[in-house]
Amino acid sequence: MTGYKKYFDAYCREHGLNLYLSFEMPAGYKTAKGTFDASSRTVFINAEGLDKEPEYERMFYLFHELRHASQYLEPERFNETINRSIQYIIMFDGTCYKLVKNHYLKCKLEGGEGYFTSLYPVSYTHLTLPTKRIV
Repeated sequence: MTGYKKYFDAYCREHGLNLYLSFEMPAGYKTAKGTFDASSRTVFINAEGLDKEPEYERMFYLFHELRHASQYLEPERFNETINRSIQYIIMFDGTCYKLVKNHYLKCKLEGGEGYFTSLYPVSYTHLTLPTKRIV
């Protein structure tokens, strides 16, 4: 877990965030690189799944999830478009969720996983549940 905690703590101090860091991925996220759970204020990083990756890639996933935490907990730092996107989750298979009055509405977009991953070419997946956030 070299480096994660140091950078995590520095980011939280700089932004005044009270977060937790866990290397135990939640159920349903075993193949994800990371996720953020707003209800528990926890950043989850799949350190085992990233252990063979270069440090810059491991830190990318850490800061990616920290950005999600900031979006939820410091919305004033982000513009209207980013803040509006928080209510949406789009999974790689085209399943979509929209948060409406604290409940997620579900729909399915046309296109398969290949289509959606080609729109978002970064090599990570969240494999999120409707209670999580994906951009």
